[in-house]
Amino acid sequence: MPGRRRGGRKRFGVSLPEDLADRLTILSEKLGVDRSRLVEEAVRAYLEDYNHLQLPHKCRGILIIRCPDWGEARRISEEHRRIISNIVHEHSGDYCYEALFIEGDSTQVSSLYSSILKAGCKARYIPLPPP
Repeated sequence: MPGRRRGGRKRFGVSLPEDLADRLTILSEKLGVDRSRLVEEAVRAYLEDYNHLQLPHKCRGILIIRCPDWGEARRISEEHRRIISNIVHEHSGDYCYEALFIEGDSTQVSSLYSSILKAGCKARYIPLPPP
């Protein structure tokens, strides 16, 4: 692509809700790094997590969820039981959390993750390093 250097930087504007931008500024000040660096690291981690789910392979990871309807979350977990090796349920404050330890084909992991999100749950998938 003309005008692009390998390893170069590309500048573009991003709009954030004011409260999120304020939190980003506070965190950057506490860590002693600029906001661009924090956004770069957050985007890199986000893309790596999603790339991990999109590339066909065998994978292992932990899906951490908080769901408003645990009946629906349990139904989804049962549908995907073949890739779930363990479930840890924890109460913290007014919330319930579950950590699903999963291992299997990445398309099955992606299906589980997608179903959990569609059920209105908050979720974070963390790929585990290979053994």
